[in-house]
Amino acid sequence: MTLLEATDNWAYNIDHSKNAVVFLDLKKAIDTVDHENLLSKLSHFGIYGNAYQWFRSYLENRTQICSINGALSNICPVTDCGVPQGTILGPPLLLLILTMTPMLVAELLGRRNLSCQRQIQRATMVFKSLHGLAPEYLCSKFERRQTYNLRDSENKLNVLLPRTKYYKNTFSYSGAVLWNSLPREVRSAESLGQFRRLIKQAY
Repeated sequence: MTLLEATDNWAYNIDHSKNAVVFLDLKKAIDTVDHENLLSKLSHFGIYGNAYQWFRSYLENRTQICSINGALSNICPVTDCGVPQGTILGPPLLLLILTMTPMLVAELLGRRNLSCQRQIQRATMVFKSLHGLAPEYLCSKFERRQTYNLRDSENKLNVLLPRTKYYKNTFSYSGAVLWNSLPREVRSAESLGQFRRLIKQAY
């Protein structure tokens, strides 16, 4: 949720012509890549036979040794995770596992089903924010629209017009737009349990 607040703030600053800086450290990602998961993704791409065994031999049964002032340590085995750094194949293999994970999840769940699940989760977080069930910084993201006795205007939210495409990706904007698109009976749910039942029926 902290990351959600951070990305919202970054997009808001960009939308309002303010500077935004993002620092990404992929060191831990490189060190924690599981070899079996990586090899399964290679199979998913149709890499079999000798090529598959070549990649397997590149990753498995590796050893390491440390040299300090000419003194060598004992040879130690490398754990079954992590992509060898400083090699030609290291960056492409890391990129493979980072990009393939969402694709495999979507394939397992079905792309339409995955999209619905994302919408349900986003709408549920908006409900929590509106009812004080989320952290304070999320509860302050939305403002209820004044009711003008117009048809289907009950329990809708104010939506600020974005200046750039970045703001459209924020939780503040996309959450409010999604909430306003929900049926009135869903927006009027009185409890989280009732909302979850109604939102699943809506999708």
